[in-house]
Amino acid sequence: MGNAATSKIYNNVFYNNDVGISNSYSELTVYNNIFYLGNEYNTAINDQMDKLVSDHNIFYPEREGFIKMNNKSYNSLIEFQQDKALDLNSFMEDPQFVDVYNMNFALKMTSPAINTGITVGLQEDFYGSTVPNGYLPDIGLIEWNYSAGSPTAMPDISDSPIPENFQVYPNPSNGVFNVYVKNETSAASSIIVKDLLGKSVFMNKYGSSLELLQQIDIYI
Repeated sequence: MGNAATSKIYNNVFYNNDVGISNSYSELTVYNNIFYLGNEYNTAINDQMDKLVSDHNIFYPEREGFIKMNNKSYNSLIEFQQDKALDLNSFMEDPQFVDVYNMNFALKMTSPAINTGITVGLQEDFYGSTVPNGYLPDIGLIEWNYSAGSPTAMPDISDSPIPENFQVYPNPSNGVFNVYVKNETSAASSIIVKDLLGKSVFMNKYGSSLELLQQIDIYI
């Protein structure tokens, strides 16, 4: 929500919002977003201006009144496409997040969001990975990493930036990477790496130390 004359909304995940985008002033451009409508009454877009350019988005699942424009509600994507000729390349499919209930919005390798976005000029995703990492940009927050093959560890999604006392590099990697942890106390530490299915592929406990630097090879 804002009062800018134009708003460009690219590559976001709107999860279980009462209203994802609410607009009464701006000209909106909405590309490559995922609207995960977890509640029966969730609305993806409420645009009172009817100045919307929108495409290559995922709306899931289909909800009654999930889009509203000029006080008109749309109950299906097909109805909206036919009436407004918008979101013609958008679709209603499960985006297949790694763990939506724990706010991990990384994509599984079978996600329909991979290679189905549109180029909008972004060079990096939310975590700094190159866009695109395949033939086309992905829809959503996190680009699927082709160069690393099937990823083994996904970023922790939180409202806080990654602290300087915790680093994982190189990113992406080929399965061999370093973990640096700087503790505020000399308490013991544990490192656990999980794959996309939540299976632990590396686990180790370490003695008390203020600093820990560990190289991990998940294929050993």
